[in-house]
Amino acid sequence: MKPLALFALHRGTTRHWAAQRVTAVLLTPLGVWFVAASINLFRSSREEVVRWADNPLSLVLFSTFFLVAYWHAALGATEILTDYIHNPARRSVVKNVIYFVLGLSLGFGLVGLFLLARG
Repeated sequence: MKPLALFALHRGTTRHWAAQRVTAVLLTPLGVWFVAASINLFRSSREEVVRWADNPLSLVLFSTFFLVAYWHAALGATEILTDYIHNPARRSVVKNVIYFVLGLSLGFGLVGLFLLARG
């Protein structure tokens, strides 16, 4: 078998692996920013938190953090399910439940952030 044909067989796996690495790299600076922002906001008044959330840069960074964290968690969950659940039907059900819970938490987080920004 030619090397190019081997790459074609594993293209989906390669993309999945690359996506996990990209999200991990993106989460590093976003995670540092999130922790720093959380520490700064911990003792802030509600008005200061609303002012912070109303800042467009904070909204973009926080939303990006949520979206990238969701994507990274979904990729990781898929990898774990592929490794440990060998029945395709069962794996599909569990994957859909995990995606639903992740999507629900992502939705609640983003809606909460935008409601907070509106005051």
